[in-house]
Amino acid sequence: MTHKVFENGWILTSGGDFERASLVVSDAVIRHVVEENGALPAELSGEAERMDLGGAYVLPGFVDTHIHLTALALNKLRCDLSKTTSARDACETLSRWGAAHPDAAFLIGVDFDESRWEREALPTRVMLDGVDGRRPVLARRICGHVGAANTPLLRQLRKWPEFVDEESGVIREQVLWEAGRLWDPNPDDVVAGFKIAIEDLHRLGITTIHDIVEPNNFETYVRGVSEAGAPLRIDALVHANPRHIDYYRRKCEESSAADFRVVGIKCFLDGSLGGRTAALNADYNDGSGWGTLLMRREVIRALADECFESGYMLAIHAIGDRAIDEAVAVLRDFPSGAHLFRMEHCEVAGPTQIESLRYAPVFLSLQPNFVRQWGGAGGLNERRLGKERNRFCNPYRSLLDAGLTCVFGSDGMPAGPLYGLRGATEHPVPDEALTPAQAIACYTSRPHSLPVHERNAGVLEPGRLADFVVLDRNPLSEDLDTVKVVRTIVDGKTVFDAGAAA
Repeated sequence: MTHKVFENGWILTSGGDFERASLVVSDAVIRHVVEENGALPAELSGEAERMDLGGAYVLPGFVDTHIHLTALALNKLRCDLSKTTSARDACETLSRWGAAHPDAAFLIGVDFDESRWEREALPTRVMLDGVDGRRPVLARRICGHVGAANTPLLRQLRKWPEFVDEESGVIREQVLWEAGRLWDPNPDDVVAGFKIAIEDLHRLGITTIHDIVEPNNFETYVRGVSEAGAPLRIDALVHANPRHIDYYRRKCEESSAADFRVVGIKCFLDGSLGGRTAALNADYNDGSGWGTLLMRREVIRALADECFESGYMLAIHAIGDRAIDEAVAVLRDFPSGAHLFRMEHCEVAGPTQIESLRYAPVFLSLQPNFVRQWGGAGGLNERRLGKERNRFCNPYRSLLDAGLTCVFGSDGMPAGPLYGLRGATEHPVPDEALTPAQAIACYTSRPHSLPVHERNAGVLEPGRLADFVVLDRNPLSEDLDTVKVVRTIVDGKTVFDAGAAA
């Protein structure tokens, strides 16, 4: 048995602080934690491989509990609109991309955020017709719930009046997802993108993900994670009918990916705050309407019943308080030990929602990077909700104090736990800020303790999987924007080394 000794580092303990110690690893498992000046176990001979951590800080590998790996893999196949400054700039960027890709049958631009533009106006059908009047063109907002289509694309979409504005070309929710599914990129190009995407996650210190997976081209997804050649623990939640889960599980089991599980399904109960489609209990502060509930209560109940009876996880996307209320109205009827329900985002949660959530067998997957991006004074959330309601947006401390189980992900906006940690610890409502130790637990130990998602990881103790991330500075006390990932280890093997990558 070959041992690796990671020495001269500060190791995060289960108590949430750092202690000087060494980790002894073999066969993908932590065998010993040796305190400073402690003697190494007798079985370690001179041939043990030693790695000097140089006084760096070691945490369990980060878990992103809500991400879209396929979207990351597709980055090089779509036009990036994230840095555009106006609708016109977005269209000009798409035009240049289209000219550079004359063989592309479908032009897709993603991740524009009009809330950061001087004039908060979406691209229009007419503008996108100017980009290309022959090929379908789609410009998709960063939230993935709102976009704009040109005339050729609109002709291919089924018309649901509540989700399509024929004149402006704005499309929302189900129609937007349908538009995305019309795009059929070369599977080999997509598969190649998975390797790059997983390497990017390792650079961020991420060793496990809970991935939201679209059902179309699932076989390409399986190929991508199998051929990437880099270890990443994946729990997949497929946006599909639960009756099809056995098919996805079979494909998963046939794959060569080392730790890849299909654990359940994902459904959408509402949209996004940015797109004004999150379902609220009152009007948007800066626009008409209360958002949109995408599912009737009886449909939610049918899904919940089927998942509960089959032992599948049901992940419910619910951002607005009205959507949260609808979900809880169904879930509170299940036994407290059900352990098969999770709520994605749960952003607009006032005292009424928090109290009702206490009686539902559900845990919450939250995104503190949203707080950092859009939660500050005068930011997008405050504009959408108004100053008073914004106090109840992403209320992390209140949720934890109510005894609710919370874990952290990113939705890929952007991926990066160190970025998200700052949103959780420097919340714009000071009473809702978490301590660094609390926030780190939501990215490390807590996700691995959840039924269905449980793995023998997340804590640096003997017998646990040897997944950890090495940081150059103390994340409990240093400015998080100065903290860097210097090494990521999965199964005791280095999958990212900043020194080698430099």
